[in-house]
Amino acid sequence: MFDSVRNYWIGFNDPLEGRVNCMYLDQKSWVSTGIGYKLDETAQADSAPTDAERERSLAEAQELR
Repeated sequence: MFDSVRNYWIGFNDPLEGRVNCMYLDQKSWVSTGIGYKLDETAQADSAPTDAERERSLAEAQELR
């Protein structure tokens, strides 16, 4: 990410998306956290994940502090 984008990213996106410290379902029913950080590896919006997609999503979520 360019420094020029990084300097304004939070201020620009904060009113558009919630800044939260927990996981939540976004408007497409994907698991997200923070400001638009998608943790969900499900290929199709509003659908149940496959076992492989669920495993990849869980592995990504476990990398968070």
